Amino acid sequence: MHRNLNYGWIDVITSGSMYAGKTTELIRRVRTFILAKRTAVVFQPRMAKRYTDDEVIVTHDGLRFEAVHTDSPLEILWYAEIHKPDVIGIDEAQFYDVSLVDTVQELANRGHYVIAAGLSQTSEGRPFGCMPQLLALADSITSVYGVCVVCGEPATKPFALTAKTEDVVVGGGEKYEARCRKCWLEGRRARGEQC
Repeated sequence: MHRNLNYGWIDVITSGSMYAGKTTELIRRVRTFILAKRTAVVFQPRMAKRYTDDEVIVTHDGLRFEAVHTDSPLEILWYAEIHKPDVIGIDEAQFYDVSLVDTVQELANRGHYVIAAGLSQTSEGRPFGCMPQLLALADSITSVYGVCVVCGEPATKPFALTAKTEDVVVGGGEKYEARCRKCWLEGRRARGEQC
């Protein structure tokens, strides 16, 4: 998308399912800005760190990109105030608390190009964290889709392989599958869960 970087922008990359390429797309967009000689930084909630203890984000297929891990959206605001990057990427946005919404709005109002990537719904099919509000504020939204591991159709839901006892359980292929609505419903009903 062509746009003037003299004003802020909120770009949200989302999917209902895991393994759809949200983080890969975030990295691709940030790299494009870096190639265009823009300063950029990527953040990820510390709780979402996977595959390594390094200060990077890692996609499920192993692509790595330097990142700053934080516990609070206020740390993102603080970093932006000091370093003034043109572009701010936020991976796994659904894991931040609702204060991320005001933070993203403030960053865009200050002129930053913000790219937030996150899962729009939980494995129970409910809106995930602050994602509904981020989607409502977005200047642009990109929806990406995984592939249902059961039938091969486009996946729109994350399916927990075992019944969860906590709302948020971070994990990869050992805990979740990408499924279409039909296969997600069948899997949940087979366990006796309400849909």
